[in-house]
This record gives sequence, structure tokens and C-alpha cells, in this order.
Amino acid sequence: MFLLQAGAAFAVAALLLLAAPLLLRIAAAAIAIGALAGFATSRTIGLFGFTERGLQPAPQALLSLIAETLTLLIVVAWQAFEVRRHRRTRPHHDETSRVRPDLHTMAPDR
Repeated sequence: MFLLQAGAAFAVAALLLLAAPLLLRIAAAAIAIGALAGFATSRTIGLFGFTERGLQPAPQALLSLIAETLTLLIVVAWQAFEVRRHRRTRPHHDETSRVRPDLHTMAPDR
């Protein structure tokens, strides 16, 4: 499971460097959430027969917890930035503001 997680994380990270569509940001968040869920599970009810206590082994457990939490926070902030950027660049249209040609700038027919 660790090998599968590491491979998926490296693949998504490499693809995020090339392009960052919404699907890849969701995949990055899902990998981070999965790692945090596995971390919590292994310290509570156990995972595949393994049960760990606290932040042991030190410092690897703490580093993993920090890295996955930061990854999740960065991806969420990135998505929030993209949503705000998209809203600012998208033209605002509603029912009361229809685009009408400006009669003064139109060339007369000759």
C-alpha cells in the first residue's frame, strides 16, 4: 500500500508540474486525505494487522503528518485561488444587463 501511495503521489506531482487541471488537483487532495486516513487508522483500530502508537517512529511519523497536511492545505488554497481567478475573468451577465450596440459608434450604411 505504501508503494502504491508513493507511486501515485509522484505521478500526480509530476503531472501537476506539466498542467494543473481540476482532476489532478482532486487527485492530489485524495492522495493526501488517503494518507492521513491511513495514518489515523493505523494509530487507532489498526490497518492490515499493524497498529502504531502516538508519533512513533519518530521523526518519520511527524514528518509524514506535517507533509500530508501541508499538501492538503496547499491544494485547497490553490483551488480557492483558481475559483476566484475564474470568477474575476469571467464576464458578468445577468438579465438586466444585456449587451446593446452603441448607436454612436456604429458606422452608417452607405
